[in-house]
Amino acid sequence: MRSSGWNRLPAFHRQRGATELRPEDSMKDLLKRADEALYRAKDNGRNRVENG
Repeated sequence: MRSSGWNRLPAFHRQRGATELRPEDSMKDLLKRADEALYRAKDNGRNRVENG
């Protein structure tokens, strides 16, 4: 964490992976796509949301 300066609160960075439930999906399929999207967001930089 680093200080954002103006208010002395720590700065946080978020990455998120998102997907939507498809009719043919099992829970495992859904979680796998969301997990893959999360790792893409982490690979692509700070404060990202990636869709799977």
